[in-house]
Amino acid sequence: MRDDDYVFSIGPRARWGDDNYHDAYFSVTPAVAAAAGLPVFDADSGLHSVGAAAGLTYMLSRSWGVYGFAGYDRLVGDAADSPIVRTFGSRDQFSGGIGLFYSFSVGDLFGG
Repeated sequence: MRDDDYVFSIGPRARWGDDNYHDAYFSVTPAVAAAAGLPVFDADSGLHSVGAAAGLTYMLSRSWGVYGFAGYDRLVGDAADSPIVRTFGSRDQFSGGIGLFYSFSVGDLFGG
């Protein structure tokens, strides 16, 4: 085991979305409001979540590795006030994942 076989990261995060993003995920149009029984809501752009994330990378070999992460976000602002979130979701958002990856340098592609 080498010291650089493992890389651990942790830290805060904040997410911002423009009008298009907030309209797609948090706004309720009049047509949707009529169909779903929700109030019409127009979410403006801005900060939509704050939270923290942690990740761990482990190199299996020089080129292959695995990565895992876990995160927590709290919806804020118009995202938290959205009728979609209040009715069908939660202001607390959890995420996690694991993946296998292959890394290479440009020199490896050309025999360098």
